[in-house]
Amino acid sequence: MKHRRLQAVLILVLAIALTGCGGRERQTLRKVDTLLSVNDYTQAFGLLQSELAANPKSKALRRAEILLLLRAGRVDLAYPCYREFAQKLSPNDPVLLHALRDKNDAIRTSAAQAIGLAADPAAVPALLRLLDDPNDNVRRTAVVSLGDLRDVHAVPALCNALRDRWWFVRSEAATALGKLRDPRAVSPLFAVLKDTEADVVRAAQNALMALIKEGDPALYIKNLQSTDPAVVRAAAVSLASIHHTAATPVLLGYLGDADPKTRQQGLRGLRFGHDPATLPAIRKCLADPELRVRGEAVIAIVSFNDKESIPTLNAMAADLKEDATLRQIIAEAVTQLQKQP
Repeated sequence: MKHRRLQAVLILVLAIALTGCGGRERQTLRKVDTLLSVNDYTQAFGLLQSELAANPKSKALRRAEILLLLRAGRVDLAYPCYREFAQKLSPNDPVLLHALRDKNDAIRTSAAQAIGLAADPAAVPALLRLLDDPNDNVRRTAVVSLGDLRDVHAVPALCNALRDRWWFVRSEAATALGKLRDPRAVSPLFAVLKDTEADVVRAAQNALMALIKEGDPALYIKNLQSTDPAVVRAAAVSLASIHHTAATPVLLGYLGDADPKTRQQGLRGLRFGHDPATLPAIRKCLADPELRVRGEAVIAIVSFNDKESIPTLNAMAADLKEDATLRQIIAEAVTQLQKQP
């Protein structure tokens, strides 16, 4: 009988102790919430650190710490905290996934970024849902993380994101598709070349160059016949990057264009293509009236290891009428050519 009474007392004492511990934890979390409601991150973080020093294995306090750092935009601190928490206390803890549904925009944004760092493919469905988020930064960060996770299931949604209302999301979507290297993105990326934002167009061009290395160039060759100059240019430069001769006539045609940027792009594409038959046309561009075109021609000459052009380059370097910076670049180019076998 006495033994049973003693056992009952011990159970009661233990229950009271546990209740007291939980009550203190809840009280701390309420104080943290109050401080965060007035954006007092410093005091809230200090309070959490003090409580964690006394109770380092508290999962609730650890989650609160991660959420506070996410809310403050300190992903650089939140992600290491999450990794340590997941490894030591709560493996595969869903705190980041839950944070993706938080009502606070900053927390959703930071959580999406942290998930990209965590490289957890299980987060893809949750990130895909964020592509419809009303907050621009949340959508942009979700797109970036989907690109980092490199899960091809995200391709259709990322193609849709190429039409997002914010240009930054469209640009990041193009970059993400370049990372995924899925041929389904080729046609949507060519369509994006009509975008009014230069950064979006540039991202799409880079993505197309990445995609052609993984797939069939047939669609690129077909787009050489497009009536849209931007599409033709992107197709030609992409084909040249894999040394495909189908682009050569287009690129050679660019060298006679009235626009210096177009002539420069033609030279850049021919440099990628590395077709020796194009060297005579490239050499002529050393006398182009536009400085940047002459500079691009010098770079092309070096990439072709064209030692026959050394006398012409030496004459340009000695010409006092030539731009001083370009003369220095030419002198360095000649030195490089002479060193090459």
